[in-house]
Amino acid sequence: MGRHADTTSARRVQRPAPIALIVALLVVALVAGGVVWWLAGSGSGDGCENTRTVRVTVAPELGDVARELLAEPQDLGGGACAAAEVTAQEPLQTVGDLGALEGPGLPQVWVPDSSLWAVRAGDAPLDASGSMATSPVVLGTSSAAADELGWSATPPPWSEALSGARPVAVPDLATSAEGVSALAAVRSSLGGGDAADNAVVQAVLAARRGPSVTPAEALGAAQAGDPDAPLLPMSEQEVISTNRGAEDSSLVAVYPAEGSPELDYPVLRVGSASDDDRAAVDAVVRRLTSEAAGTAVLAAGFRDAEGTAPTDPGPACARRRPRCSRSTPSR
Repeated sequence: MGRHADTTSARRVQRPAPIALIVALLVVALVAGGVVWWLAGSGSGDGCENTRTVRVTVAPELGDVARELLAEPQDLGGGACAAAEVTAQEPLQTVGDLGALEGPGLPQVWVPDSSLWAVRAGDAPLDASGSMATSPVVLGTSSAAADELGWSATPPPWSEALSGARPVAVPDLATSAEGVSALAAVRSSLGGGDAADNAVVQAVLAARRGPSVTPAEALGAAQAGDPDAPLLPMSEQEVISTNRGAEDSSLVAVYPAEGSPELDYPVLRVGSASDDDRAAVDAVVRRLTSEAAGTAVLAAGFRDAEGTAPTDPGPACARRRPRCSRSTPSR
């Protein structure tokens, strides 16, 4: 730098900053630091100062869906949250629990596969709060058997399908809503009355007089493509789920001509929630009947509460697309 250069600006920069400016900068730094600390502090944890746990029991096939839907706590406001403890259990066992246990031993929300179980529960205090999913009851068999019987082109009425001409693997009527629903469909297809009641009895007797075959054996024969595979009352969702989990499965769903009764997966409140628990139970029920729940059950092979067809039902339904892509006519 030359001797004659102006050094005034350099001298100005080197002057000590005024006390007021230093104080102002410190205040800004402290405030900024406080904001950063507050944001970091508020972002840690889940924001739930008070968590209420809701006991939820669902039918086994809904276990994964329910756990996924309820994986995150439900915000109740004011720092409170509802967390779900999900148990997948056969409805018959839950019916037994309702008659034998009390308080913490019971679910607060129960989703069995059918409203039939609410009737079986007797005097248990149950309050229906909508439906989580639906699935029509169908007759599972092999594609070869369905073709041989002519049912791929022209589905039979229930009364013909369960007349005994083809072996039927009737599930245990004490534990299977599908079996009971299939027999109810036989009765309905004949218009009720004594003749219909006799047809139901004959269907049960024919199944018992025929070759002894378990539901598991019937399912295996259908998957293997056996043209003599028995018929198995089951849900559409079970057909879809079974085929998704197996390669080259020949299991198909036969939808009888009159339509199918449905498993309705009711969302049931059990007992009367305390004032502290009521909001938490309400939040869980809302989640299980929400639009997100509808999307989740469709992806899992169920229909939603409105009967919308499952997402990607697979070849078992693709062969019968008109029936798989609409709501079943009877409930």
